[in-house]
Amino acid sequence: MRINQLLLAFSFILSPAVLLAQEYRPGTVYFKSDSLETKIRYQGDIKNSQLCSYIDADGKENTASPYEIKGYTFKDGKFYVSKNFIKQEMVEKVFVEYLVKGQKGLYFLRDWEDFHYLIDCNDSSVMALPFQNEMISQQGKSYQRKSTKYIGILKNYFVDCPDLYKEIEGMRKPNEKQLTHLTKKYNDKVCGEGTCIVFEKKKAKFIMAIEPYFASTHFKGLGNYAEQGGLLYFWLPKSNERIYLKTGLLFSSQQNQQSLYRIPLRFEYVYSSKFIQPKFDLGLNIFSLRNPEYQEGMGVSFAGSTGLRLRLSKFAFIDLSLETDFMTLAFDTDLFPSYSLGTGLLILF
Repeated sequence: MRINQLLLAFSFILSPAVLLAQEYRPGTVYFKSDSLETKIRYQGDIKNSQLCSYIDADGKENTASPYEIKGYTFKDGKFYVSKNFIKQEMVEKVFVEYLVKGQKGLYFLRDWEDFHYLIDCNDSSVMALPFQNEMISQQGKSYQRKSTKYIGILKNYFVDCPDLYKEIEGMRKPNEKQLTHLTKKYNDKVCGEGTCIVFEKKKAKFIMAIEPYFASTHFKGLGNYAEQGGLLYFWLPKSNERIYLKTGLLFSSQQNQQSLYRIPLRFEYVYSSKFIQPKFDLGLNIFSLRNPEYQEGMGVSFAGSTGLRLRLSKFAFIDLSLETDFMTLAFDTDLFPSYSLGTGLLILF
């Protein structure tokens, strides 16, 4: 088996172990008649809407579906409640995230299709505010028109407070900030100030990391290179709080004045744990080869890596990576896929 195939197989072998490293956070699970303060696994928005994994009273991991418990909350964090999600002609039981709790509620749900802002249909069911571009046909031509269905639905939802209609009509697109303000305003007007709870999300601080990086890399058709350079990581909390955009510049040269530059452009997922953080990434490698004698040009490949971050302090990690190119997408040189083993010192800002 070739080395790059071994690396790919290794990443699949590592995946089950990586899944076990997901983070547990303090929280409360709400059962039908009582509650339990415990530790709950944080799994990301999509998984959080499907299952609640927690440590039970006997110290064992247990899993509950939206059919089994009323909801759960992370301490100083997100609050999920079990609701029937009415989607077109289907009804699905899910955990939805509270944004505003009051006489009129507001919720958030992220699934594999989209982000959804939800309002109450009744005590047990919610529906999404529709916002999709519509295709209309006139005189044999098709046009795209922005949906405004959400305006009528919101007016009906807040029908006993017509003072809000002007604000609703001014909404170009329903978003979390506007909907939260609107729902809070309704509850303050109808029920009195302070009667609703707004689950304000902490503003995501900007996180960036730099990493001096060194690697031993083999390029098929070119040989072995010692690479050095720097990597940059940018946190993407709106996508998922464990996802980073990874880029940078790596450089290597040989005695024959042949130089190779490599720019990674990939998304990296890091499994949070206290000391050892498994990770993997997928995306592109962009190459530039310079050789004054016989060859130079550009190349692009689909690449990925797997590895570990080892925590040294709150802001510093030793980074270990095993990387390969899966396929060449475009090239104008004889540059072929590579595999490499690298390490660096990652510093968070």
